[in-house]
Amino acid sequence: MREFISLLSAVAVAFCLIASEASATTMTFTSSAAFNLALGGSPVTIEGWDTYALNSTIANGTTLNGVTYNAFPGGTLGRIDNQFNHFGTDSLALRRSSDPNPNKSFFNPGDVLSISFAKPIYVLGIFFNANFTNVGSLGILTTPIGTVTTGGTYDTGTFYFAGVISTTPFTTATIGSNTKRSSSFNLDNLTFTSSVPDRLGFLTPALVLGALCALGFRIRRPGLE
Repeated sequence: MREFISLLSAVAVAFCLIASEASATTMTFTSSAAFNLALGGSPVTIEGWDTYALNSTIANGTTLNGVTYNAFPGGTLGRIDNQFNHFGTDSLALRRSSDPNPNKSFFNPGDVLSISFAKPIYVLGIFFNANFTNVGSLGILTTPIGTVTTGGTYDTGTFYFAGVISTTPFTTATIGSNTKRSSSFNLDNLTFTSSVPDRLGFLTPALVLGALCALGFRIRRPGLE
């Protein structure tokens, strides 16, 4: 009976450890290769804006492919663009009403896009096509997991990358420039998933197994009450 009570106690401790670990596991990336490696083959959604009509616009409040565009920079709409560097056929730029040629507008230094997701997500990554820019001047600002910014070197071609993988789910993010010192930019290949990546999911069974094995060792030691 005493061993059974100890077993229940160990299981409770294991789940407490799991909860603690889950709340603490957040990895940030400025390398898309490292980001993809950490995903470990987990299925993700990639919004490359390739399936929409060229120069079509996205208004505030629009939901596409599981992403709601809550707020573009003031005086702008999202715009499907193919003239700036991009993956696939298109990327996300802006239609700026104050621009003499609104179909050539992009995100300016200091511009931020606010988005939300239909389901809580655990993974978020984005490419910024930009001129050479300062370390950390482009990035993802998320709640509740904090800020993820780009490094000081290009990830691919003229693209910087910022990404996060976390066991803490979140539903909102702001993506863009957090300083006036950044370059102008357009966005491509927004990557996200509503499931915990397999490699992070391994933490849970490992912690349970470790706790139970430790218990088995303890209750079988001679003279241990």
